[in-house]
Amino acid sequence: MDRLGDLTKVLDNKYVLGFLSLMIASYAGFAGPELSPFMRNLFESDAFRMVAVFLIAYMAGKNFQVSVMLAVGLVLSLNYLNEHKMLEGFECGCTHNQKK
Repeated sequence: MDRLGDLTKVLDNKYVLGFLSLMIASYAGFAGPELSPFMRNLFESDAFRMVAVFLIAYMAGKNFQVSVMLAVGLVLSLNYLNEHKMLEGFECGCTHNQKK
């Protein structure tokens, strides 16, 4: 039981908890399923990105840990979408600005 108490003390540290949350969110971003077409279109919308950044900035004042996790999730999703567009461009032999 003493080991469980020690583990609880470690997890009560906000920096350890933040690091673990960040690692879990990063792993979920890499191992997560592919985004649906609706979600792809949503993340490609400039208005959605602006709202997401505003919410992250707002949450930073309320709960820094949640804002960091949201920021990491947004960055990973946008990175995934850009890589997906790039690979589609290579597959069809065109740039992502051209129609198939």
